Amino acid sequence: MDEPLMTTQKEKPKTVARKPSSAPIPAALDNFLERAQDATGGKTEIGSRDKREKKVSTPLILPPSLKREMETHIENLRTGTSRSIWICEAIREKLDRDSVK
Repeated sequence: MDEPLMTTQKEKPKTVARKPSSAPIPAALDNFLERAQDATGGKTEIGSRDKREKKVSTPLILPPSLKREMETHIENLRTGTSRSIWICEAIREKLDRDSVK
């Protein structure tokens, strides 16, 4: 019994992606980026993204209990603040408070 030969070719998956647009940055995203910049102590004008200070990476070693407490606190804020921004804000508050003395 002859069965017809079936060729099985895998079809390439089709991706759905939006074309890049030259639309301006949404205000919410720009505000978020401004807050991150302000948390690091840099003062920038709105819309001057190219003048922002470059970020540096600093490894941070935390005890697991402190990290859990921090994560819980950030989640309970329900502001959508990232861990990095929250840490920068905390450092800025500490530096400002200590420089007053």
